[in-house]
Order: sequence, then structure tokens, then C-alpha cells
Amino acid sequence: MKKYEVRASHILVNLPMPAPSADDSIRAYEKANQIIERIKNGEDFGKVAAETTEDISGQANGGDLYWFTGGQTVPEFEEVVYKLKKGEVSKTPVRTSFGLHIVKLTDKQPRYEQIRASHILIQDKRDSVGQISDSLGTLQTAQEVLSKIKSGATFEDMAAQFSDDPGSKTRGGDLGFFERRRMVQPFDSAVFSLKVGEITDLVRTQFGWHIIKLTEVKEVEDFELQKEKLKTDFKRAPTWRNVYDKYMEKERKSNGFEIDETGFALFRSKMDSNKTLSNHNLDSLFANEKETIVARFKGGEIKIKDVIDFTNINKDFANNAPNSITITRLFGAASDTPVLLYIADKNNIEKDQEYVDMLTEYENGLLSFKVDQEELWSKIVLKPEDIQNYYETYKEKFSYTDSAGVKYRTLDEVKAEVQNLLQQDKFKEMETTMVENLKTKYPVKINEQVLEKAFSEKK
Repeated sequence: MKKYEVRASHILVNLPMPAPSADDSIRAYEKANQIIERIKNGEDFGKVAAETTEDISGQANGGDLYWFTGGQTVPEFEEVVYKLKKGEVSKTPVRTSFGLHIVKLTDKQPRYEQIRASHILIQDKRDSVGQISDSLGTLQTAQEVLSKIKSGATFEDMAAQFSDDPGSKTRGGDLGFFERRRMVQPFDSAVFSLKVGEITDLVRTQFGWHIIKLTEVKEVEDFELQKEKLKTDFKRAPTWRNVYDKYMEKERKSNGFEIDETGFALFRSKMDSNKTLSNHNLDSLFANEKETIVARFKGGEIKIKDVIDFTNINKDFANNAPNSITITRLFGAASDTPVLLYIADKNNIEKDQEYVDMLTEYENGLLSFKVDQEELWSKIVLKPEDIQNYYETYKEKFSYTDSAGVKYRTLDEVKAEVQNLLQQDKFKEMETTMVENLKTKYPVKINEQVLEKAFSEKK
């Protein structure tokens, strides 16, 4: 699948998840099948999508999902899309974790791994309130630049002279390599339709007018060459979650996982099924019952406090109603880490040096983060006068130029940005002070003989 990219459209019919009732399922499938019949009878897919889809973005664009490739959507959807012929619509609804889909394959073509392009941006001029102030002048400038290129001027020279993108103009407009969907859609659509060396006409985006040149392409590598990257992509893709869930279900079963009926009944009794899980304050609800056991396995027990810790970190169940099915799945998910740790201990994984090194690096990262949070960030206090002084001192950072000359955004307009910059500055100051204090408290002594020996061995 990775060798090809597809463009597809869909119509979504919502289905309450994770466990829709029989009535909900019947209603959803009836609606989906009625939609399929309309399309079979000759109605335009985009028109029907705009009228019936429950995907908000699809109501505006006729269900268009733009271009994507293998691993970028859920496997049930992907499997159907890649089997369709160009222009074909799925004959039955496709069920995924999002609901029911009616799918149309718009186009399919070989894909590039990455492309390299250059651009010239003629940026929109805006007034003090952010409104475009001279759209005609911007368009005329862009047309003049494009005309010069067509008359023989080099793209690189024109980018250096006219582009309003400071990051690329000094490199002749070069944007480096990037993948499909990395740029805004009008830009992406235009550049991926070019051949190497070709230049677009003017392309309009929310940033202004672009002139784009495709300079290089990277073909999709053979499987052996991209195997490691595919592993990484797989772990980021929806397919990974399905495989992981099946693996954990098997491991919980083989390690004797079972839910404690008494603990389950207690947890269920305090839940309001008319609210989502995130609307319950579990800490407060179970203030005196956090040690209650809700599940067991060969290697230990899962208590209510473990479930609370899990929900504080993982938000997968946040929007679910806490019915019996959700709670059963929640207890299972909360046991994943303890079960995996038990398996790791049983198989002596901790003695593997690569694993130990990776875990040490992970723990060091967590320690550094904890120090940053508790010792530095949490102690930063910004006073109104600090914010005002910073704004006055660095006012040039918040300037812009229009037809009337240089103007400055007000403090109210840039207050959030000022606070962020000031916080970073104060963090660096506090970090430097803390490091110096640590050096004083724990002075580092260098063994000159060891240092000299180390340098001599490097020669």
C-alpha cells in the first residue's frame, strides 16, 4: 500500500461507541443503506455527502478526505479503499471505530516518499487589526515576478529579491524535502502535480500568493531499505492499536486476569451512566476506597487507585458513559502496565543491557522533567509590571509595516506571546542559578592525571 497514494471521499453515519445498542445499530445501517441506494440511483456522491454525512468537514467539501497512503487511517477503512477501482463506491457500509462509512475512491497513483521544492511567497499586507489591506497590489507584484521568470529570470534570483518568506528566500526559495500533506492543501495539491523542473502559475493560500518549483523527488524505497521506518510508522498507525489490544487480551487471559465482582459492583454503583467518565471526580468519589481490589492476575492486583491513576494519564475512556462494558474495558486497560511488567520480570527482560540502557535514559528524562516542573516552572510568577516592562523593552519584536509606515501591536494584542517569552527567559535565569548553586554545593574536582591520560589516548 505504501507504494501508492489514494484520494477518497466518504459519508459518515455516526454509531455510538464502543457498544451501540441493537436499535442504534439498526437505525445506523438503515440510514447508510438508504444513502448507498441514492448513489446507486445516480445521485452525485458529493451532493449526497453534503446533505447526509455526519462528518462536519465533509458537509462543506463533499466528503473529500484528500490524498493519503497506507497506515494513515484505520485498517478497516484502508482495506476497503485500496480494493476499490477509481470512481467506485463501496457496496456496503464500512464499520470502523468512528461509525459507518460509505466510501468512494476518487483517484489512485504511485506516490513519492518525499519531494523537494522551492517557492516565492508574495505575502498579503495587513492592517493593524489583521485585515488584508492591499490584495490587488499583492496580486500585481506576484504576476510581475511570475512574468519575469517566464521571460528568463532565474527562480533563485527572484526568490532572493521578492519572496516574503525569510526562512527560504536566502536559499533561493528552497523548502527542503517534505511529504504529502505537510503543506496547506492548495500548496500541496499544486506542487505534487508538477514534474521536476516545472513551475506553477500563481497559487493562492491563506499566506498570500506562491510561485512554486519542483526541484527533486525521492521515490519509495524497496521494502528492505525502509523496513525500520515501516516499523516506526506501524507503531504510530491505528493498526498498531488493534494488534496491541489483541496481544494484551491474550496476555491478560494467559496470566489469569479476572475482575473482582465485589470491586466491580462498588465502582459501578458510584457511576452515573448519564455522564461521561471525565465528568466524574474519581478521587473524591473513592476517597476512602482507593485500596479496594477490582481485578487480579498471577502477578498482582489492580486497585481503584490504579484505575484512577490510569484515567489521569490516559483519556481514551474520557468521553464514554461508565456502563458495565466501559468499566470492564477500563479495568482491563488499567492492568496493561502491571501485566507487562510481570511478563518482563518473568522473562528477565530487565537483564538485557539494551533494555536497561533505554530504561535508564527514560528515567533520566522523567527526572529532568520533574525537576523542571517542580523546581523551576512552578515557581515562575509573572507580575503585571514585569509584562509591561518586557513589552516596552522589546517593542520592536511586535512591530509591523503597512502603507502608513511602522506600527506596533498593542500589549493586549500580544500579551499571551509576551507572557510566553518572559516565562522562557525567567526559566533560563532560574535554571542557570540552580546549576551554579549545585556546583557550589557539590564542587566538581577534575583528576588532572586521568584527563591527561584520556587526551594522550585520543592522539
